[in-house]
Amino acid sequence: TVIDIGGLSCMVALAIQQELGVNVTAVDIVDHQKKASESIHLDIYDGGQLPYNDGQFDISYLGFSLHHAANPAQLLSESTRVAREKVIIFEDACRRFEKFGQSALDYTLNRAIGKDVTKSLGTFTGQEIEALIHSHDLQIVHHNIFRSLILTGGLYRTSLYILKNNKATR
Repeated sequence: TVIDIGGLSCMVALAIQQELGVNVTAVDIVDHQKKASESIHLDIYDGGQLPYNDGQFDISYLGFSLHHAANPAQLLSESTRVAREKVIIFEDACRRFEKFGQSALDYTLNRAIGKDVTKSLGTFTGQEIEALIHSHDLQIVHHNIFRSLILTGGLYRTSLYILKNNKATR
């Protein structure tokens, strides 16, 4: 089972469900009213504690949601709490000198798709994301950096982290 935290329109959740054949639950702080499929359940929560039991899901997926969280450390803590095995983070991870440009791009793209841009709280550097990961007793088992040629001409970086939940194995 997978939880897609920050599920937006549930498009990623639907793709995971169709391609992997697993049950996926999506959760977000806003009901975007544009779900990709009725087969994905979208829960709305307050942005604090996720309304699920400890270890309820095999995998927590955070796709471009950490930088929108009022408290990214709490969101990662909650994602870790509900995951039995792994936490997957797909997040912009710019270099320090790129933060302003990346934040401006994030603001513009989110505004274009109708998201509440007041929740766009900036971006992380790769070092900031990794410090956050290590502070939650998560082990990086895979890390890959991508550059989007379509949106940024390859200027900005997006990182994929697959993390082992060490807390769940104790």
